[in-house]
Amino acid sequence: AEHAMAMMLACSRKIIDGHHAVTQAAYRELELTPTPTTQSQYRANWAQLQGMNELYQATVGIAGMGDIGMEIVRRCRAFGMRIVYHQRTRLAQAIEHELDMSYATFADVLRQSDYLILALPHTPDTEGIINASTLARMKPGATLINVGRGALIDEVALVQALRSGPIGMAALDVYQVEPLPE
Repeated sequence: AEHAMAMMLACSRKIIDGHHAVTQAAYRELELTPTPTTQSQYRANWAQLQGMNELYQATVGIAGMGDIGMEIVRRCRAFGMRIVYHQRTRLAQAIEHELDMSYATFADVLRQSDYLILALPHTPDTEGIINASTLARMKPGATLINVGRGALIDEVALVQALRSGPIGMAALDVYQVEPLPE
């Protein structure tokens, strides 16, 4: 659950791009002069990274509401995120109310989510659940995060979707073939 949160934060705040901007002194290309900062004087997104977002009030969709999915929900609540979920069997309304989350069809979760987290097992029903068709139905600019199993995603379709849209990013904890071929 914490790893899923770390990947969401890394994507939303462009941690890798920001790290490269700092280590490569991107301020020079931007013609900026490094200046001391204080609590009241700072430069947010000084490197002008495109697509930097906050998790606050973003919609996270979780596919798979087992123990890990439930823990992800609890952590997302701390960020003030709106939560929708899907799994084969809907949870009791008391649990949905307690965790302030909504059940939706998988198609609706794809359409609504700024961040789609897969916390599913690999079964015949879930193999390739993320494919060209489902990627095309995702919210434009959305981020796909997989902490489930590698076989959930058609990786060729994912690469194509990342190159041409509609999704913006993907953070994968697992792959179909590990280690990845060059």
